[in-house]
Amino acid sequence: MSFSSRKPGPRFEPRPRLTDAFINSVNEATNLEDLVSESVDLRRGGTTVMGKCPFHNDSTASLSVSAEKGFFNCFGCGAGGNAVKWAQLTYGLTFPKAVELLAERASIPFPHSGTTPNPIPRPAPVVKARPTDKQVLPAVPAENLYQVTRIAADAYISALARAPEAIAYLESRGISPDIARRYVIGFAPDEFGFLKTAFGDYAKNPDLIAAGLSKEKVTPDRTTRWDFFRKRIIFGVRDKEGRPIAFGGRVLPGDEGPKYLNTPETGIFHKGEVVYGLYEAISAIRGAQRACVVEGYMDVLSLAAKGVKNAVASMGTALTEIQIEQILAHTKDVLFIMDGDAAGRKAMLRALFLVIPYAAANRFQFLLLPDYLDPDEYVRAHGPAVFREDHHLGIGEALSKLLAELVEGADEPGRRSLLQRAARVIEKLDPSNPLAVDLSARVKRIGALTALPLPHQPSPPTAKPVATPAIPSAGERLLHAAMRLPDEAIRARVTVRSVFAVGAGPDMVEREFLARLDAAIAAGKAVPMQCSEQERRSYARVLEASSAIAGEIRRSREAAAAARQLARGEISDSAFLAARTRE
Repeated sequence: MSFSSRKPGPRFEPRPRLTDAFINSVNEATNLEDLVSESVDLRRGGTTVMGKCPFHNDSTASLSVSAEKGFFNCFGCGAGGNAVKWAQLTYGLTFPKAVELLAERASIPFPHSGTTPNPIPRPAPVVKARPTDKQVLPAVPAENLYQVTRIAADAYISALARAPEAIAYLESRGISPDIARRYVIGFAPDEFGFLKTAFGDYAKNPDLIAAGLSKEKVTPDRTTRWDFFRKRIIFGVRDKEGRPIAFGGRVLPGDEGPKYLNTPETGIFHKGEVVYGLYEAISAIRGAQRACVVEGYMDVLSLAAKGVKNAVASMGTALTEIQIEQILAHTKDVLFIMDGDAAGRKAMLRALFLVIPYAAANRFQFLLLPDYLDPDEYVRAHGPAVFREDHHLGIGEALSKLLAELVEGADEPGRRSLLQRAARVIEKLDPSNPLAVDLSARVKRIGALTALPLPHQPSPPTAKPVATPAIPSAGERLLHAAMRLPDEAIRARVTVRSVFAVGAGPDMVEREFLARLDAAIAAGKAVPMQCSEQERRSYARVLEASSAIAGEIRRSREAAAAARQLARGEISDSAFLAARTRE
């Protein structure tokens, strides 16, 4: 594999003048809880909220977020800081870029460097790599970093030919030698000092540390250095000029450790500013007049192996404005394809929010994959023609489906946060813009299912507090089906009302459900929602089961009423157990 021998220095812009007062004002204006909830599911516990930390393989909710203090902390990996630090870690941004992002979010004017009349001339580009693992990295010329990453790429590519396990895995994913060469795929052997074969001064070369290719530990007795990547398939990341600037590494099937490791950010690599596969896909994007945006390395490679060569991906984080603008420099038509699981749906919604301000001059579409499939599995099942079909969703339809799905699966604070985020994004558009009008109507329709106040029914002062029974998940599905098929839902409402009337008549929970059902029917009639034939059948089956769903809600209400009677001493334990058995 040959790389361009041209080595122009990176473009450096004068840094904006950021005072401590300005940075503090940005942090204070940012609601940290709202910011974190855009990428992490949070649950409240006292004055703080907890969630799974995205910066390590967190099996428990180790991340603590305090909006009052404006500080987050992970008890697992030790990550912590304020809102600016969160933006840096989550989106892979430099400190000034993170401050700029949050300032824009809070509508605070940012002191761009271009406003300085006479910028101070800067010396030749010398960059200082960012520290990893509390290790102070050496300052080296950018040219040195380009050189060591180029040499390392050649070494990894050569090692792949001697790695039958890695080759077998790539072949199982349909990746040919041509694709491997085109995308700079290699292999890091299971050796602590494999790169010694490529660098004669391995033990003393500071550029390897600065490029994130090796680590070292210094003690009074000795200095120990080892490779960052070991026994991993290596994916080369190239800049727009084709130069390798970073690497990703994937474990082989069955091996332990994090599934993916990525080069830490360096002087020439900032992951929030790089689109994986863009250099390789530029000609295909221009030929197809469209870019397909997926989530990761293997999605890009697997699609390329099946003829979809215009696919690109973010660098393992949420998409950034810089990445979107890089893609839009080559096409005005972008199709987003994320995994069909819950995380993929959230990533898709974040991408949708990000591109709304660009929608006036560009065309964005979304393919929502079913049944927890990823893009590779989907194209294997349906063929590459699915990426050219007309059933892809526009921004409005995608927002309705994604927001409705995520709202349905969220608790009350989560629903409120989702709807508020959607409203904030739409507010950036001109209110007279037809897209703004359409999106606002869609968000209001979905919000109608959750915005109704609950009727108040005070308990006698002697009664112990008993939680009001929640609407069962089947009831929530019925509400969403009613919003999509409002005409059919009118008949279902008659059935629900008749079931509720059995016995003592509708109680508080049942009245709430009927009110929300009416709101869903009205919302569905006000802004009709398109459904595929398969979706229509699925929603129709839910409506046909309205009698059973209403019975489940009624029994839940009766059990809650029995619990209140037990708390007041009005019934015996055996009577309460009988009511619970009926539930």
